Amino acid sequence: MKKHHLGFTLFAAWLCSLPLAADDGVFDQYRDLMGDDNPAVFVIDEGEELWFTPQGPESATLEACDLGLGPGVTAGAYVRFPRYFADTDAVMDLESRLVHCMTTIQGRDLEAVTAKPYSLRGDFGTEMEALVTWLAAESEGATIAPEQTHAAERAMYTLGEEIFFYRAGPHDFSCATCHEQLGHAYSLAGTA
Repeated sequence: MKKHHLGFTLFAAWLCSLPLAADDGVFDQYRDLMGDDNPAVFVIDEGEELWFTPQGPESATLEACDLGLGPGVTAGAYVRFPRYFADTDAVMDLESRLVHCMTTIQGRDLEAVTAKPYSLRGDFGTEMEALVTWLAAESEGATIAPEQTHAAERAMYTLGEEIFFYRAGPHDFSCATCHEQLGHAYSLAGTA
């Protein structure tokens, strides 16, 4: 009787393991999909929602915002900043362009939009951080290639280069101290 009970138990265990063995590939695929997750995906989603949500006195979305590739075109725009915009006659980084669009398209108050552009440790992320994160994700895989066709863009590039190599502070460091070696840009995060 014990032999029969043990045999039945082993058979039942084997039978129950069949569906699990067949699904091992599915679970491996699921683990692979989840393995690279980053909490920033939630910030990306929030930024996308903010782009398409009507706000301000004009109750307008940011879809009419021209990031340099045409109104509403977001794919690839992030990697081309900073750039010159004729409508403002200025070289703008992404954040200043977003502020421009929020105030001109949505009619929002400049002081309210710029009051707290970035969060502090432990704070919830800001609207600006979410928008920039989403726009950066829209350019994922693209090479950073800011425009340098306008004289103002070339002047801004030169200024940025001077700042990058300017040594200051108690240790006489520049940005290049950590982000460049032997003429090759590098970074621990994988970006220079």
